[in-house]
Amino acid sequence: MRWERSVLALIDDLEQQAEGLHLQERDLEVADRTHAEYAHVGFGSRLHALVGRPVRLRLLGGINLAGTVTRTGADWLLVEETNGRAWVVRHAAVAVLRGASARAVADDALGALRRLPLRAVLRRLADDRADCLLHLVDGGRLEGRLLRLGADFAELRLAGASPTDGYDVVPLAAVAAVQEQSS
Repeated sequence: MRWERSVLALIDDLEQQAEGLHLQERDLEVADRTHAEYAHVGFGSRLHALVGRPVRLRLLGGINLAGTVTRTGADWLLVEETNGRAWVVRHAAVAVLRGASARAVADDALGALRRLPLRAVLRRLADDRADCLLHLVDGGRLEGRLLRLGADFAELRLAGASPTDGYDVVPLAAVAAVQEQSS
């Protein structure tokens, strides 16, 4: 009978080892799937999860901003600084983001308002003939009144320019951030 107990103990041990190997294999498969799914998460999805969070941004051109993300859109986010100034920041102009959570929000989970492109926000400022400060991705700054928005550019009249000077045209790809100036 001792040999039966010994054989049964050996079988139990082998079954536990097999179950442990199965659990280990399953854990590896879950980790692989998690990595594969995360590989499909875009930068915009990470930015959409920032609403309500304080962040620090370094933009192309060396511009540094710190504040709370209050809104996001298809290709922009609104950052409000503690002094009350608000910046509309183009996603593609973000060089480094500090303060993100581990979350992401898929684009298909967003409401219609959060799918609005930067052009729609800037068009509203142009409709209001708003005076704005534009930070450019090369580090430059332009101050002027937004007049019209094209498919991929903004027309503005620079501060101090007269109507006879014509219009200044800025490709949207050159814009890092925009701030409406108080009148």
